[in-house]
Amino acid sequence: MSYGRTTYPLDSELEKLIRLKLPKLSDTEIKNVTLQFKNLDDSDAKFIVSRINTFKCGQPRVQLLLFKTSPKICGYLGVSGFLDWFMLAVYVANINISCLEGFIKSSAKIIKKTGLYELEEWLEIGISLAETSSKVAITYFGTTSDVFLSVGYDRFKNLSDIGIKLAKQDAQVSECYFKNLPFLQRCLLHDYINDFAEVVKGLAISDRKSAIDLIENTESVFKQIPSFKKRKFLYQVKKTACIDTSTAHLLYHKSGYILYWLTESEFDQLVNFVIEFAKIDPNVACSFLNACPEFFKKVETSEVFKWSNIGMYLIQKNVESSKAFFDKLLDNIDLMKENFNQAERVDLIYKSADFALSSWVCLDDFFKSLPAIYNILSKSEFYEWLELGKNIALHNSIIGSAFYRDSTWVIVHANPRYRRQIFKTGKELLSSNPMIAGLFFNALPEASDNLHLNHIDEWAKHGLSLYNIDQKIAASYFEHTPSLLKDIDIIGVKDWTQKGIELFYKDFVSGRLYFNLESRKSREVIGSLSNGVELEKVQKTLKYYTLGLSGINYKIYSKNMISDFDTPNPVVYNNIIYLKPRVNLFDNPEYNFRFYKLCLIHEIAHKLYGSDLISALKNNRSGITYHEILSVLPEKNTDNNFDLQTLTSRFIYPKVIEDIFTIIEDARVEYKIMESYRGLYKDFKLRYLLLSKRSLSKDVPEIFVDSLLWVTCGYRPSSNKRDVQCLIDFSKSVLNKMVFHSESSVIESFVVACKIYNKIKELLNCETHLEYNPIQNLEYRSVEFKNTIKTSKETEKPGMEDLEYTSPVTYVQASDKAEETCYPHDHITPKSPSCTKNIIASYRYDEWDERINDYKYEWCIVNEVEPDKDTSNFYEETLESYIYEINYLKKVFSSIKPEDYQMLKRQSDGDEIDIDSVIDSLVEKKYGSHPNEDFYIKNVKKERDVATLFLVDVSASTQKKLGMGGKTILDIEKEALIVMSHALENIGDKYAIYAFSGTTHRNVEYYVVKKFDEGLSTDMKSRISALEPISNTRLGPAIRHSIKKHKDIEAKTKLIILISDGEPYDFGTNGPPYQGDFAERDTKMAIREGYEKGIHFFCVTVDKEAKDYMDSIFSDAGYTIIDDVALIPERLPMIYKKLTT
Repeated sequence: MSYGRTTYPLDSELEKLIRLKLPKLSDTEIKNVTLQFKNLDDSDAKFIVSRINTFKCGQPRVQLLLFKTSPKICGYLGVSGFLDWFMLAVYVANINISCLEGFIKSSAKIIKKTGLYELEEWLEIGISLAETSSKVAITYFGTTSDVFLSVGYDRFKNLSDIGIKLAKQDAQVSECYFKNLPFLQRCLLHDYINDFAEVVKGLAISDRKSAIDLIENTESVFKQIPSFKKRKFLYQVKKTACIDTSTAHLLYHKSGYILYWLTESEFDQLVNFVIEFAKIDPNVACSFLNACPEFFKKVETSEVFKWSNIGMYLIQKNVESSKAFFDKLLDNIDLMKENFNQAERVDLIYKSADFALSSWVCLDDFFKSLPAIYNILSKSEFYEWLELGKNIALHNSIIGSAFYRDSTWVIVHANPRYRRQIFKTGKELLSSNPMIAGLFFNALPEASDNLHLNHIDEWAKHGLSLYNIDQKIAASYFEHTPSLLKDIDIIGVKDWTQKGIELFYKDFVSGRLYFNLESRKSREVIGSLSNGVELEKVQKTLKYYTLGLSGINYKIYSKNMISDFDTPNPVVYNNIIYLKPRVNLFDNPEYNFRFYKLCLIHEIAHKLYGSDLISALKNNRSGITYHEILSVLPEKNTDNNFDLQTLTSRFIYPKVIEDIFTIIEDARVEYKIMESYRGLYKDFKLRYLLLSKRSLSKDVPEIFVDSLLWVTCGYRPSSNKRDVQCLIDFSKSVLNKMVFHSESSVIESFVVACKIYNKIKELLNCETHLEYNPIQNLEYRSVEFKNTIKTSKETEKPGMEDLEYTSPVTYVQASDKAEETCYPHDHITPKSPSCTKNIIASYRYDEWDERINDYKYEWCIVNEVEPDKDTSNFYEETLESYIYEINYLKKVFSSIKPEDYQMLKRQSDGDEIDIDSVIDSLVEKKYGSHPNEDFYIKNVKKERDVATLFLVDVSASTQKKLGMGGKTILDIEKEALIVMSHALENIGDKYAIYAFSGTTHRNVEYYVVKKFDEGLSTDMKSRISALEPISNTRLGPAIRHSIKKHKDIEAKTKLIILISDGEPYDFGTNGPPYQGDFAERDTKMAIREGYEKGIHFFCVTVDKEAKDYMDSIFSDAGYTIIDDVALIPERLPMIYKKLTT
């Protein structure tokens, strides 16, 4: 509506009268209103307008509606009738303006079709509603006029009476009822509207939301129900509502789906079940109803009623069992339908009911295990399995669920001969304790991979004996021994267990940590029992072996240092080789060690005799002509621009040619190194053992490539297929002719690969495309033809770039200083730290636990972090503030800077004669003494060789302000480091700066400020400025990581200077807090570990109360307490001078 006036004048007196009442209307709108009166006499029109003008209804919108409607009313009823109607409107206005608006809108059509009397009847019902609720009345006047006209007064009165009763009970439900009355009256016939009303009223008493939902969804529900079933449906819903309204509400919604499948009598039977369930527990009734649509859709009605009887039996015994029965049966109905016939289903579901009474929590896993188990076990074995599970679940439902998951896997995969043994062991354990039986079955899947089934009983008995001693160590035993069995046999497990029991009897805490693999002693025992070979123990031997064989100084590291690379094969980058941290492929440790050697020999062979295929093809110096090379390709091409991708893409099966070429080239370089070093033949015999562990593929073309792998190693695979034998003979011939001789090159490997590929294609005799899954090469070789590997985001080093594969060996990214990367044992994938800084890498360290007198294995995680860049002027301001002190220190420190040469007198040999020594000798001779014969002066080059690591505590306590212009303890420490660094730069000592803090043993944050090989760079200045107080002080792991930083630094004197403001403290998780004697002993042990590596320690603290714990921790080192924090920048350089001269 526009309320802007126009400028042209009004033409008539009527328009002026209307303007008086509607002053905000535009002239055009006034004219449009005036037109409504065109069919009336001018006097009648003026009379009506004057009457309207006396009516104050307040709302312009309603006023305008009144002006537009009144002429029509007058036209239908005359002036006299209009006055009667107008009086009715005035009466309605006194109720509510919104009611008036609905009344005016409906009046014209009701009067036109029926008359004023009928309008009064309709109005009378609305007035009675208004007495109960004005909101309901508003909805009534706004929505029901069409219903009133379509159904007649009597039917409408019946419908309205329902709404009036609802209004007295719940106005919101009544409002919803009248709002939806237009379609309700279409859906609900006269003879069952009252049944519907009873249902709604019943719901409204207990649950308004359900009542409203039922009304709003009536149309969609009734569309699904055949007309002849509607009355039955409403009757049953009403009947159910008398028992429980929530169940009735759900029945109302679900019946549309259910009635599609059922007759009326079957529906009656179903509702009887629902009512009986609802009488005991409405939740069970609702679970049953939720399941019914799917049940009736998937299986016969009679079968569903059998399940209903089972549910009725269960609810009388245990309500939760009955509910779980229907819920889990619904979840697994498809599984039961697809895997079992009706008779089997009924039998199994009866069994599940019995099981539900024991432990309904396990029902889902029970149902899911049935398809795999039912057809494998005999009837007696199946019942035995059921009984085992039921008894375990009765004791502990979580372990019971795991039993059905884990025992299923074992039964499916185990040799049938051993099932009896598994069940026998399980029953024996069950008779002792159901919990231990459950733990046994939980651990069995992994254990069976590494344990001969003849030893299952013995393995379980060890666990039972532990359970009789302590439940926790038994649980740890079953949790960890399955993985231990990869490295040690059952005898080793027995010995490991016995040592753990002995330790437990001495100290139960130590024993529990031992069995949970959290103590170093436990790991040491395992290592001593294993047949496997640890890379860490043979790393040096392998390094010297490769140096002697190839003359190349290879760096050998564990593959634990690189992440996201799941392959058994070695990973190589330049002269760095990453190997498995442990080899346990064979029972003989010597063979495991030979495997490591074979990995290295293979790489050396590629280094000595391999070359890049593309380069070789472009610079072809072999005896094979360019024409011969092209003749074996699938397509001829005279272009000399070779590209590896182009070459392989010409083949129908590019992955096949890639695998063939890799296998042949591997075999060629191995042949050549064996020819050069005949003693390596015994190491290469290991290939047969590796091949024997593999099963020959049965798929095509995989079987051909797999067979070729055998042939290239000098063995014949066992296959009776004529095509395979044909390929073997062809491959042997062409390999002996072209590859296995002293002059062969990578080109011959490629040409032979093409020939064998063409032979395989000929044998396939198939033009359609076949799927090919690349085969796994032998574990000591790489398998990819081309690959790009990245280290994890957390461990990626600066300057590392993606590398593309250029030979049959797998390469990996690494930094230019790969030899300085993390140690294999320490490197881990970090967890998210509490800080938001940039994680460079993460490390694990053992921690000394005084309670158990042993190290907790890999207990602490140190996250190495680079602080965020700082844009403040802290560094420059510090230099400016301490400029005089720095200049003074430079002069002081210059006095300890070594001269280039030192003159040593009285030497037995040297560069010049020592005149003083000669004179002294003559005097001594004259007086009869034996003269000194050291007559020379020697000039010896003097070196100062010191490396110091400053370790700064940035725990939360360093944020304490000191009243020095708002400076904190950490600000003063940072200033001292800046002053110190400038002094050290003047004398050339090696030094590094790191800071530490953190929360709990899982996140010790170690901040990189300045590395040993880094100068006073802009980044270093920014990092030191960015340091801020963080959290706690877990000192031990920070010291151990600092010791690690010293490892590769060459220096005669190595020093760690700790700058701290208090004693070590950190939160405890799965153990005591890191404080008091516990923290002091760990820190002292860390310092002792540093001493063993030739590192000296000194601590500078500002804690005035530090003497007691400092005496305890640094009794073997040294420390000083600086009472006045402000003196640290002045005192620290002088302390350093004293320590290093």
